[in-house]
Amino acid sequence: GDKKAVPVTRPMPPVPAAPLPPVQYVSARGVLLRQDAKGGDWMVLPRQGQIRSGNRLASPYPFVSDLAIDGVLARVSLQGNSVVTLAGAAGAICDLAIKRGRVVFRSGPPSPKDVGPVVLRVTIGTRRWRLELVGPDTVCGVEVHPRSPTSFEQDFEGDWYLGSLTVASGTVRLVPDPVQDSAGT
Repeated sequence: GDKKAVPVTRPMPPVPAAPLPPVQYVSARGVLLRQDAKGGDWMVLPRQGQIRSGNRLASPYPFVSDLAIDGVLARVSLQGNSVVTLAGAAGAICDLAIKRGRVVFRSGPPSPKDVGPVVLRVTIGTRRWRLELVGPDTVCGVEVHPRSPTSFEQDFEGDWYLGSLTVASGTVRLVPDPVQDSAGT
């Protein structure tokens, strides 16, 4: 008998998700609520509190919650009534999944350390975008709000939201993000 060796195929090990750099809640006043990745109760995040990957954050109206990302001259501000989740991202500083609300992105003043644009990944629903703040003193905002059905049991499928990008100053590049993490989502 002539038996051929059949190669055993092993599943590829998943690519580890990129770590989230240290992110701190830096607002002088206001309230920021945090829920861990497993769900559970919403807790008030203390000033200078660290945000962990997978934390869901809610900035209740009328407060604005400022987040500082370690080592990056950029600030992320959650306007009142915003709900977002932060996670690490390959090829970007972090992934900001916006469930609803307005998020303002600001790149810092010019510095000798500037080595190109500040690159963030913004996830809205099933769509991922690469948001680049090109140059210093760039300010832009992303607004997301759920669509209201116009008929009974209307199915929006992936397009359950209305989103817009507003650029107040500087230059912004927004392109679909081809990078997929190990989960394949």
